[in-house]
Amino acid sequence: MAKHPRLAIVIPTYNRAAIVAENLAAMAGEVRALDVAIYLSDDSPDNATESVARELAQVIPNIHYRRNAPALGHDANLISTLCWADSDYVWLMGDAMRVEPGCLGRILAFLKDQDLLF
Repeated sequence: MAKHPRLAIVIPTYNRAAIVAENLAAMAGEVRALDVAIYLSDDSPDNATESVARELAQVIPNIHYRRNAPALGHDANLISTLCWADSDYVWLMGDAMRVEPGCLGRILAFLKDQDLLF
């Protein structure tokens, strides 16, 4: 695992533990193989998403989780999650979304010769 991944997927979430678990589990192999970081910022009022993150950490070593207390709200959670990631590139993903198989490899190949500042 690299100290500084080339790509991070950031996911602000609220009360969607089951779908987050399903989608990240489906992406786990590719995320792990390509050393993509996952940042999961949770505004939920319960521990369900935290439990999911702990389970996923067994198969995705580069997953980062935080529980926002008090909750930040949609917009602030989105912005703070974007600012939290420590990688060259950041991909904001909705908590009910997943990356299609093979897509991360194509994205990382594209990013190899890019020098984008945003």
